[in-house]
Amino acid sequence: NWLTTVVDSLVIKDAYKDEAYRGAVAYIAQCLMDFLTDRNIPAMNENAISNILVDVDFLEDQFRGAGRSHLLSVFGELRSVSPLPFPPSQNLMWHMMQTTSIVLSDTVSEYLVPANRQTSYGDVRPKRLQALLEKLAKYGASCRDAPAREKGEKRRKEADAVGRLFPGESR
Repeated sequence: NWLTTVVDSLVIKDAYKDEAYRGAVAYIAQCLMDFLTDRNIPAMNENAISNILVDVDFLEDQFRGAGRSHLLSVFGELRSVSPLPFPPSQNLMWHMMQTTSIVLSDTVSEYLVPANRQTSYGDVRPKRLQALLEKLAKYGASCRDAPAREKGEKRRKEADAVGRLFPGESR
């Protein structure tokens, strides 16, 4: 609500307002991606990832409710691998959704296949995926129950495998 109040109160052309919204979406996406992949959060579980996706759903609802449904294309196509209204390299939400979908659908092994990586996951940055898998591994290692620890070990091995894809690439 704050964003719509501020942007809609500006006496500027709608095109500039749309750019302000797009800038805000890019900033929000960067913050969410940082939460998932930077070093400030040492560990997380799948529920944390799911909660971030709930936040993305909330943002979609807010834009729809504010009469800015034309901006939903930024969010609407995030959940599928299809062309975006602007290049995916400029869309951090796209990267986040692809990266989280690999983890939540447990398809890291598919990502490791070069042909799949190029066709379905071309926009996923390996180091970001590796960082997310490492956080999940740390969470699993901190759990007391054997199944969670085993899953953590699986995530650690997946993180190592992803890290070997492009060892010199930065986050």
